[in-house]
Amino acid sequence: MIEKSGFSLIRAGVMTGLMGIIFLLVGIFNQYDREDPTAKVHLSENLWTAVESLLAHVKASPKLETSLTPLPRCTSGSLGDERLISRIGVFNQQLNQLYKQGYLTQLYQLDAGAWLSDSDQRAMSCAEANKPLQWLLEQTRKSGMQFLETLQWKERQPTSRHARYSGGSQVSMSQQAFIKRSPWNGLKGCVFWTDAITGKPLQGRGASKASQAFCEGQFQLITQNASSLVVAPLVPGLPQVLESLDSWRLPQSEIYQRLVGERNQLSIKGKLQAVGLHPQLGIDPRWQNSLQTIAQCFSGEDSPLCKGLATGGSDRYEGARVRMAGLAIVDVPTGRLVVAASASSPCFLHDKSRSGLAPKDCPIIKEGNVHRPRLPQTQTNHALFTQAPPGSLVKPLMMAGILRSPQPKSSLNGLERAMQSSNSQQFLDAMLCRSLLGSGSFSADCDRPKLILESIHHLGWNAGCDGQQDWQRSRCGKIDLLRGTALAETPVSVDIRLLEANLYRPVQLPVLAGQLMVESSANDATGWQDMKLSGRLPTPEQRLSCSKSGSKSGKGGYVRCGGARMALVSEGYGQGNAMTTPVGVAGMLGVMASSAQGLPVRYPHLIQNFWTTEGQPDDVTHQLFKRQGLAIGPQGLSPEISRHVLQAMETTHAPGGSANAECKKVMGDQVCLSNLGVAGKTGTPGDTDNRSLEQLMLDQSLNAECLALGKLRCNEAHPLPRPRYRWYAALFKTAGSQQYDKAIAVLVHSNWRRADGLYSDKDNAAAEIAFHAIKQVRDMKATP
Repeated sequence: MIEKSGFSLIRAGVMTGLMGIIFLLVGIFNQYDREDPTAKVHLSENLWTAVESLLAHVKASPKLETSLTPLPRCTSGSLGDERLISRIGVFNQQLNQLYKQGYLTQLYQLDAGAWLSDSDQRAMSCAEANKPLQWLLEQTRKSGMQFLETLQWKERQPTSRHARYSGGSQVSMSQQAFIKRSPWNGLKGCVFWTDAITGKPLQGRGASKASQAFCEGQFQLITQNASSLVVAPLVPGLPQVLESLDSWRLPQSEIYQRLVGERNQLSIKGKLQAVGLHPQLGIDPRWQNSLQTIAQCFSGEDSPLCKGLATGGSDRYEGARVRMAGLAIVDVPTGRLVVAASASSPCFLHDKSRSGLAPKDCPIIKEGNVHRPRLPQTQTNHALFTQAPPGSLVKPLMMAGILRSPQPKSSLNGLERAMQSSNSQQFLDAMLCRSLLGSGSFSADCDRPKLILESIHHLGWNAGCDGQQDWQRSRCGKIDLLRGTALAETPVSVDIRLLEANLYRPVQLPVLAGQLMVESSANDATGWQDMKLSGRLPTPEQRLSCSKSGSKSGKGGYVRCGGARMALVSEGYGQGNAMTTPVGVAGMLGVMASSAQGLPVRYPHLIQNFWTTEGQPDDVTHQLFKRQGLAIGPQGLSPEISRHVLQAMETTHAPGGSANAECKKVMGDQVCLSNLGVAGKTGTPGDTDNRSLEQLMLDQSLNAECLALGKLRCNEAHPLPRPRYRWYAALFKTAGSQQYDKAIAVLVHSNWRRADGLYSDKDNAAAEIAFHAIKQVRDMKATP
């Protein structure tokens, strides 16, 4: 992104052009360009022409075309073709969806009659006419509606480019885009997995006998022994993850041709063919499938496997304990992402996506609120991409900073018990330098917020939030999940001007690790930055008044504090601008455990290796990733402070702890009295919505009326719906381990009771899921 200080529009245009040339000719690719032979270009000219001919007949339409007959005859002599008619209907539905989403300002439809009457089409059979339409639908099946958004729509182009659209054409596809998406004679790379205990590669069963045989042979080259097949993992959203690896898995990709070219080939049936590199992902298929089942059971699946798992959901809509669940497990010593389980109840899925018929037994929810957004949303893996306020999961981060303070230690008496019972008021007392937890005055000289902010960085959150450049702050708190690198890290081989102008496009899978104690940066378009604490800490008198503010409401203090200087209080509750993901929470706890145990610290990551057809790790991708940014973790904490925090977290499942009820329900009363080998924390974002469905509907209507009348403070008088999240996260020891070797984080969205429309989440379902998961994986042994 171009900084606001010093670029005129002309200079910006010149710089953009120059940087684009620099990016193509030098930078990270420059050391390999001289070595590679000229990459071959493969393009089915006939198919591309047929697709362009079809797109030329996509026209603006006043309504969705549902009647597609009669169609002109194909040369086969039949009146149209059932498959052709069906595919035209699906394609028009997809175009209608683009219009409903607001991506296009007009409704466009394929004029099937004009298309099939075109001179180029008349001599074609129905089967030939089907090919371009089948290809288009296959791309949307693979990539979703985003594929149609990659087409060149006239209405979204600058006026200066409209002359390129001849004959009333509204949309087209460039040859270059078609080349990148079209298959040619080359084999996609196999995907291998990883044993969660040993770290050894595993091979999942292939989709066909041919692919199975090929990948099994490749796997044997890697392991130098017979393949140990396991059931392939069910990973929701896996296509989205694998798509980010297409640059290396697909031989026709531009990066592959440039950096690998003809160096990675294999003789297949006597013919030399290019083969994509084989990525090895850290996910364990057995762990993934087992915990995916748990997530699905809690989200309403009715299966014999769910017996005894998700109890207590019979009185809720769909019989589901929760509306959605995301579960991530990270290996502590290595940072490998071991599990990414994700499940949605049928009603939750339909509310978000609007695809297919509405399921039975769904709550009535108005369109245009947080539960049923006005525009459909693509469902992703909740463990990786669903963001939510962390609530009390921030307490380990806060405690790490508080313990570093030179303030009197007597002011922290009882902090461990506050962690056990998740007492937010006492944690805020400690954060704001109160003389005693629960009473007393506040120190004028309070360094704890600053130390907490430093600890947040040390534990892997807020990466880039302290950056000096706009491009760094725009990546605040985010990491590349493929390699486990902070997105705000400066690649050693890339001109800083490319980063500032947002022209650098490496192969990455961005996810949010976490952000806490942040505020909008000076230029709101660039995202977030660390809170400026100097001179903005509330005065001792303000803190004292704030600590008593809840007495009239019957609640504990701090809950009704307001004002510019009180934004820090919301962050201390894990709300405000605080946000994270399950994989981000698990990664943060992994850094804490590594610090406590004297191990190297890493961000969570998916990629373990890329393998060649010769069974060797690929040096090209290794060197490229190294030049894009070293896969190093955050700074970490001192072992003493980390161990102190973990010891406090070890009490949360014991009697008096915030997770004791869920522990006893899953593990048994006696087990939760002993040293369980679990150090955990519940999280309940405090900005909860306790209203019934009926009241939500009413408030939503009253809010709209209030705004229509031009009144003020409508959102305060009639709050809009808010999601109801619950968290649980923990470090745990697998069977036989003497140290904390795994970190787990679970996020759920609560469900409503049928009887009164109220949320039913007395027990923390996220904690129950986590204890079931820990119990199951402790029974698993390494793959032979």
